[in-house]
Amino acid sequence: MDRPARIRLGCLLGVLGLAAAVALVPWLEIIWDGGFPDVEYRLKFVDGEGNPVPGVTLTVYTKAGAVCHFYPVDEFVPDQPVVSDANGQMVFHHSSEGLEFGGREYRNMFGLGFGEDAPHYVCVFTHEGREVFRTPFNLHRREWEQFRKPSVTRRWARPWDAKKYTLQPDEELDAWERRLFNGRKRNQMDREERIAAGNFERQITEELVREQHSREITFMVVERTIVIPNP
Repeated sequence: MDRPARIRLGCLLGVLGLAAAVALVPWLEIIWDGGFPDVEYRLKFVDGEGNPVPGVTLTVYTKAGAVCHFYPVDEFVPDQPVVSDANGQMVFHHSSEGLEFGGREYRNMFGLGFGEDAPHYVCVFTHEGREVFRTPFNLHRREWEQFRKPSVTRRWARPWDAKKYTLQPDEELDAWERRLFNGRKRNQMDREERIAAGNFERQITEELVREQHSREITFMVVERTIVIPNP
């Protein structure tokens, strides 16, 4: 290929590359808000013969693998383990506080989107030190649809003592958040930890300042039997 041809090819590739870059550059920004629905999980753990399995324990993790108390599972608090009873039953909830998190999404000229989505939390269930089941905390996943039951309305009070978990004397807000939510003890909390801390702070405020101790909630109900395979 002679020099003029190489120049023309180079110019053509340059133009095509510039056009592609312009087309892929995000030009539409969407700021969104959301939250998890009010939900009541009713899980029953059984062995391969259908016998109930007591002592199955729930732990909630963030996407980065940090233990996350208080949110999104209300009953999962540091000194109050969520454990299946003698009948293998385990019940836990998420009570919504309205808008719980948000993010930014970007779209380019082709309509392709990227950016932040809903926070990711994972429910891990263990029995005698062995993981027996795990699921993302996201009821919009299709595999849970078949386990939906009619909703139930309850008078709901938070299953923890606000005075026990509020700021200590002379404790800064940042230090309080790290104490309760920095599960991996890093210099900076991950996004899921920050979202959990923000929601818990609002709940503490309602409990202590506004004295909103209980309210009526209609919970979406999910009822599922989990078969634990024999070791």
